[in-house]
Amino acid sequence: MRLFVRPLGLETVLRSLRFKPLYYSHYNRVMDLRRIGLVGCVKQKTHKPQMAQDLYISTLFGGRRSYVEANCDEWWILSALHGLVGPKEELAPYEFTLKKLGVRDRRAWTSKLMIDIEERIHPLRGETFEVHAGAEYRNFGLIAGLTRIGCNVVIPTEGMPIGKQLKFYREQEINRGG
Repeated sequence: MRLFVRPLGLETVLRSLRFKPLYYSHYNRVMDLRRIGLVGCVKQKTHKPQMAQDLYISTLFGGRRSYVEANCDEWWILSALHGLVGPKEELAPYEFTLKKLGVRDRRAWTSKLMIDIEERIHPLRGETFEVHAGAEYRNFGLIAGLTRIGCNVVIPTEGMPIGKQLKFYREQEINRGG
């Protein structure tokens, strides 16, 4: 008896077993597809230069950081001033927010961000980006840009007010035993 499994069915089974999906490159090498976390910066910062992962000190950022460190293969920070920032990059405190920018400037910021993502992260078709950032980071071309290059986008806290996001991250931490 032959058993035929459709590729989507197999992918679903593998995901349910917590296997990472595989990508067959044009060189016939098998590569793991990554789950990449993007975490939006916050207003609350330390008063001295720090690694970016330690510069932002709000409870919301801490929850986002813990979540992506536990659930993603790698993560990056979306800084309103600096764009795409690696967690270990040193940054000085700053006061700048996307909320004060108009639509045209937010779209320009996102265009530069997409260039940074392609140059620094090198995303592959089928990889997943988990976005933990407010609408001012997501809704001006980021989601469309990531899907246009063939990536999946997940926004675990989409539509949640800040209080519910904090509860979500706190519950995730408890479920992980933290």
